[in-house]
Amino acid sequence: YTHTHVFFTCACSRACVSTCTGRNKALLVYIKWRLGMCARKLGHLKDAVRLFRQVTRDCPFLSAHENLIEALLEMKNYADVQQVLSKYDDLGLPKSATICYTSVLLRARSAGELPLVSVDINRGGVTNAELELVSSISRAVEFNPHVPQYLLEQKSFVLPPEHVVKRGDSEAVAYAFHHLRHWKQIDSALVVLHYSWMTAIAHLQNPTLQGRYFHPYPTSTRDGDGQILPSHHSVSTHPFKHTPVSIKVNLLGCTLSFLIGLVLQTFPAPVKAGWLVMNHWFLIPLEMCSQLLEHYFPAIWLTLSEG
Repeated sequence: YTHTHVFFTCACSRACVSTCTGRNKALLVYIKWRLGMCARKLGHLKDAVRLFRQVTRDCPFLSAHENLIEALLEMKNYADVQQVLSKYDDLGLPKSATICYTSVLLRARSAGELPLVSVDINRGGVTNAELELVSSISRAVEFNPHVPQYLLEQKSFVLPPEHVVKRGDSEAVAYAFHHLRHWKQIDSALVVLHYSWMTAIAHLQNPTLQGRYFHPYPTSTRDGDGQILPSHHSVSTHPFKHTPVSIKVNLLGCTLSFLIGLVLQTFPAPVKAGWLVMNHWFLIPLEMCSQLLEHYFPAIWLTLSEG
């Protein structure tokens, strides 16, 4: 499979697609799509982009535009990426993690280094670029909240499966596998995501019941991901259940208080005897220390006594 073969196949496909309709045309479109993937893996980016553009033109509802976006990012052709996003990032078309998170990537690139990435919109001095960036992060996290963990390498991922579940862990794995290097090429992108995605998660109220930008998050994604992804991979769940540290400390304190009260109520005599023994152990060393302090450092002892 060489550059010449790709060009010859493209020419043959263009010649045949104009004379074929229905089932044959769909087959040729699928062949073009697969040839584009082969060209992308072999590094023939221009041929891959040309094939993906033809597929998106002949059948816009295929996900070939995601392959087109990835190939354009590899070429660092950000203007064309933005053009593709403006075409497919529409409310009437199906969304994907590639569309949502590539929008975040481009906005992070245009915004540059931010002094405070977890931006508070209520404070003053927030630029339009920062507002658009925060909005795009919230939108992307609501669509697929599993992606940031893989992009930030907080969770290990496996080879992407052939098929993915939209808004599921399998889609996050596939996106991170193919796009992580593009995020690393833009300095501030991962920093922005690191400080913003948990804030965006916290702002989601009952994501399985109502959504702000999209439909409520489907609870059936975990079942589909469990069938697609290998068994050794830990499938992410949503909504995330992170217990604050203060709640854990309060729970520990309440549990200890309950246990102490229960022991005092059940075994009062042994507890009293043990308490006297412990006081005796602690009082004797304290008395010895005070006598030594009074004997060797009378001035300091006098000052402590007066205080």
